[in-house]
Amino acid sequence: MMNEERTRAIELSQQARVLMAADKMDQAKTLLEQAVAADPSCPEVYDHFGAWHMAKGEFAEARGQFKKALLLDKNRGATYFDLGNAYLMLGELENCIESYNRALTSGYDTAGMQYYMALAYEQMGNFDLVLRHLNRAITKDPADPNFKVKRAHVLIQMHRYDEALAQAEDLVLSCPELYDGYHIRTNLLQMQGDYEKALESAQDAMSRFPNDVGLCLDEVRCIALCGHLEEADNRLTEAAQMAYFEEERPRFYQLKAELKAQAGDLTGAIEAARACRGADGNQPSDVVLLLMELLSATEQYEELLKTADEIYEQDRNDLCYRAAIFFRAAAMEKLGRQEEAQQYYRDAITLYRTMTLEDPALSDVYLYRAMAHRALGEYDKALEMTNFLITLDPTQPEPYDVQKLIYEAMGDQDKAQEAQKMANTLKDPEKEDKK
Repeated sequence: MMNEERTRAIELSQQARVLMAADKMDQAKTLLEQAVAADPSCPEVYDHFGAWHMAKGEFAEARGQFKKALLLDKNRGATYFDLGNAYLMLGELENCIESYNRALTSGYDTAGMQYYMALAYEQMGNFDLVLRHLNRAITKDPADPNFKVKRAHVLIQMHRYDEALAQAEDLVLSCPELYDGYHIRTNLLQMQGDYEKALESAQDAMSRFPNDVGLCLDEVRCIALCGHLEEADNRLTEAAQMAYFEEERPRFYQLKAELKAQAGDLTGAIEAARACRGADGNQPSDVVLLLMELLSATEQYEELLKTADEIYEQDRNDLCYRAAIFFRAAAMEKLGRQEEAQQYYRDAITLYRTMTLEDPALSDVYLYRAMAHRALGEYDKALEMTNFLITLDPTQPEPYDVQKLIYEAMGDQDKAQEAQKMANTLKDPEKEDKK
């Protein structure tokens, strides 16, 4: 039987949790402090105090509170789980996994526990273990769609597209009221080049969620991929009038830029790309990449150099940063600053080589590195990069596009035409077969 001090401490801490749920954080903290004063040896109080700090985003302080609870009672599985969550938010991943495993050893094994273990392993880059723990989470709670949504995204990251598509189909069937399954299914079908089925998927989604602007944009992209650019542009205009448009504004302008570019309106595409900014004022990486490509295509080399330099100085280590390394050299070359351009190309090759040593799977880096070697007249090295990418995945047209440019620079028109034909076949096999 608990003594009065312990009963009072638990009562106060539980009342504090009720106040926390009502977003009355200051009043909750007052009760928690009273609970500690009532019984400083009560582990439940520190559990609740840790939860208070977690809610405030004070993860180091939360970690300290959970540790106090465990010093008083080391068999608290739920507390080990909470401690693991604090470590996860602090980026202390090894300690996080250790705490989760201690929770399991203590008998705390829930769907949420398995899900958060998956999140930790995702940050560590171990996707096999991510998938294992997501599967366990789904087994423990098959009714929770969030686990299935996450599993689909992880399978996409692992390039296991058929399994991801099967997971998306399962989401559509088991959770038809959830838009995620339709969105994932549509985008996977686009990635696989099955544009007609992707459009069917998008239209199915719109029949269920006619006012969802995000799904409408999915449909617009599918219409464009099917070659109906005017219809896509009209549908895009309709999307701008839908509720919650502001939430999708960056994606709207990105799609508008892509449609304008496909239609040959490069000036309009540049305007749309420049208008594409998120709530934080920044442009998405793939939009910045598109903008640099458009500036290059329209020969706006001063603006291209300025844009590439801005990205380069940010040291973002993302797709547009890797592109900016090449485009700043290319802009220099086009502006007639040959000596500086040559040095920029050499610097780019050094940076790209470092990147691929750290992550050999960065295919875009090999492409930019090949183009830098081509610019320096190092054709054998350029072909070595593209040949590696073709060996890695012979279904991608981009390496052949770059090979065409390399062979043209070498004066070998026959091989340039052969590379161009391969690229065209991969982009549109039916069109190429008709030639």
